[in-house]
Amino acid sequence: MQERGYSCSHEECDRKFRGMRMRYKIIKQRHTSTGNNRISWNYFQVMDDMFRGDPAVTPVTSVSSLQPERRESASTQPTSSASASATEPVREDDGCDDGLPTINIPTRPKAKKRPTKDLEPAWLSDYQKNLKEMHNERMVIDKQRLELEERRVTALEQLVKVLGKNENDDN
Repeated sequence: MQERGYSCSHEECDRKFRGMRMRYKIIKQRHTSTGNNRISWNYFQVMDDMFRGDPAVTPVTSVSSLQPERRESASTQPTSSASASATEPVREDDGCDDGLPTINIPTRPKAKKRPTKDLEPAWLSDYQKNLKEMHNERMVIDKQRLELEERRVTALEQLVKVLGKNENDDN
């Protein structure tokens, strides 16, 4: 790269490539989830050629808490209606040939949350009470400080008057 006039470090190249891959993944995910507002990017085709089929970018299977669609492959479809029961697992074609059947596990509907009561805990009310007491104590101290400052100002004014009279008498 330096021979061609580029002066960037390995870390900068790595950071740039990771950022481009992340942008590609985001655009790819957005394109698969919705057809609206398709994003165009100058390097999308190059990145797509590079990462097409890469499970790190496009997962082979997706996990969802929603009820999955039933996609039965030709090899796992029952030959007769009597051989299949409603309780038997159905093998989905998930693209993984590991020899193990894929089982659809029915999901339970989410339980509704009980409404929480707006009771504040005892420690919170104690804490708020302590804060209020500390605030009131600070206010008393600030009031005393203000009175002391007012007395100082009055004393300084009287001192200025006395010193002013003494200077006038000396002249």
